[in-house]
Amino acid sequence: MDKEVISRMKRFLPRDFVQNDRNRKKVSYNKRVELNPEFKILWDKISQKTRYSVVFQTEELVKRAVEKISKMAAIKKVEIEITKRDLEIKQSGLEGGQITINRTYIVSNKQPLPDILAFL
Repeated sequence: MDKEVISRMKRFLPRDFVQNDRNRKKVSYNKRVELNPEFKILWDKISQKTRYSVVFQTEELVKRAVEKISKMAAIKKVEIEITKRDLEIKQSGLEGGQITINRTYIVSNKQPLPDILAFL
């Protein structure tokens, strides 16, 4: 049954997922779009910039920030996981095969990270 589901799902995969980067098409600017009155109406609606104003009490903000920070999970060291996998190129696209290498590295940074909370 699994093979039936997988084969059925493969029919929906994009067939031209991998493309040759050397076959580039030149796209030219179409000034008629900009001059179209409907486009102008749309642009006038979406191009507006919005400004917000926020009023807060500093003591209350600090109190809430301290509460939230104290409840935060501990920040762990950065881990980088590297997985190498055999790939099969089929008509439906790329398919992942067997995992050949799987390693996890814990990154140590000799330069301390900036304390952005203290900066704020």
